[in-house]
Amino acid sequence: MEIQREVGKDPAKGSLARCLSLTSGTSAEVARKLRELVTPFARFDSENLVCFPRGQDFPKEAILTEQNGLLTDSLRRKVTSWWLEVPERRTPSWDIAAKCLILGKPGLMLVEAKAHDHEFDLEGSHAKEPNRQRIAEAIFEANCWLNAKCPGWNLSVKSKYQLSNRFAWSWKLASMGVPVILLWLGFLNAEKMRDRGIPFGSPDEWLYAVLNYAKGVVPDDVWGRAIEVNGTPFLPLIRSLSVDL
Repeated sequence: MEIQREVGKDPAKGSLARCLSLTSGTSAEVARKLRELVTPFARFDSENLVCFPRGQDFPKEAILTEQNGLLTDSLRRKVTSWWLEVPERRTPSWDIAAKCLILGKPGLMLVEAKAHDHEFDLEGSHAKEPNRQRIAEAIFEANCWLNAKCPGWNLSVKSKYQLSNRFAWSWKLASMGVPVILLWLGFLNAEKMRDRGIPFGSPDEWLYAVLNYAKGVVPDDVWGRAIEVNGTPFLPLIRSLSVDL
């Protein structure tokens, strides 16, 4: 199940509001902000940045199989058929997706953002058959490959589905020759969200929260280093920042 976020009456009470703030501005301004998040691993086009969402002008979360410019038509068809038996259901959405250069090769930065501890998804997939079976097979394929590379993975549709699908998609894109930075982004000091969950007060709190959430599913030692998939890297990162709304 994808977590739905809305800005609502008070924009300070939404992770989406912070993503829109982060992606607001000129291409050069947004490229600089994104580059600072993932330095030194990626560079962004400061003149013709491809990024979704793009502030209040385009607030929709990124869906790789729908937004033009993120993937080629051929790759969009391939990844859709890998994930879905019946392509009527949407593929996963991302808080931010942006084109970038990773180690000099065109790739994608994919962002999963949280502002408080209750935003971590602990549930399993709510997809219905036959798509549920196809998704389970896709995640199983990714899990088998990753375990052959470095043991300790336990990706599944049964629990922490969002975590599993993020890593499965990153692996699949890399297997198709698209380098990926998978960024888990914590928004710090979102005090107006305290009625919904406990905000993250420091980078260490966010780091602990992610590692605790991923425990038993993602090996601790894969964060911050590139995983090579047939010569193409994907890099899981944990970063945090405060966004003043």
